[in-house]
Amino acid sequence: MSDAAPDAAHRPPRGRVTTLALVAIGLAIGGVIGLGILALIDRGSSSTPTFSLDAGTFDPAVQQDNARSFLVAWQRFRTATYVAELTLHRETTGAASPLDSTGRLAQRPPQRLVTAFGGATSSFGDALSGCDTVPGTTATVCGPSGATTGDPMTAYQADVRNELAVLASYLAGDDPLYRVDLGTPQCWILGRRPTATTTAAPYGDRATFCFDEATGAPRRFTTAGLEGTDVLESTAIRTEVTDADLRVGSGS
Repeated sequence: MSDAAPDAAHRPPRGRVTTLALVAIGLAIGGVIGLGILALIDRGSSSTPTFSLDAGTFDPAVQQDNARSFLVAWQRFRTATYVAELTLHRETTGAASPLDSTGRLAQRPPQRLVTAFGGATSSFGDALSGCDTVPGTTATVCGPSGATTGDPMTAYQADVRNELAVLASYLAGDDPLYRVDLGTPQCWILGRRPTATTTAAPYGDRATFCFDEATGAPRRFTTAGLEGTDVLESTAIRTEVTDADLRVGSGS
């Protein structure tokens, strides 16, 4: 995936970038993961466990079941077609006031557009372009989009597989970075395990991912850690996606 970004002078503050990354699902996605991790979503992926872990316990077998069902929901979230109207709230540790924004996630694979805090991330296949509104104006500045590699749908699907593999690496094995618990229907809770040997925690100390059952769209995503908290909520979801929905500057 290309790392094209807007001109540095027009980038939002770090807190805004972090929140937008949450929407775009660009948190620490990268690296090469073996096929063994992908088996988490290949075996028994149609069933969702109906139990959860007791506080203070860790059972690798239950972890694998919970992780598998979470990855199936994530895969649907990344491959379904919908438009989700969003509200975003970020509280940064030490900041005087929180940051709030409305936004939109429009997805019709292989196209995707995320807008929030005056910025936009547009993708087609595996080509990514970042845009921002110039402060004090209505002008939009976009970074170079590059070119998708081969067939756009094939590239998009490969990108999703890679994203799932990296996410799975945080959840797999006998000593995963995150423990996965089941919340309310279509909600998964990721808690950083204090015994995990990996120090980097891309989703903070605790994250909750809730998906809309009918569409697969995000219903409520939250992350909390030392840097602060992020909350993303959908206020409206529809499954009809127009060409205008996928154009930068189409509104939110």
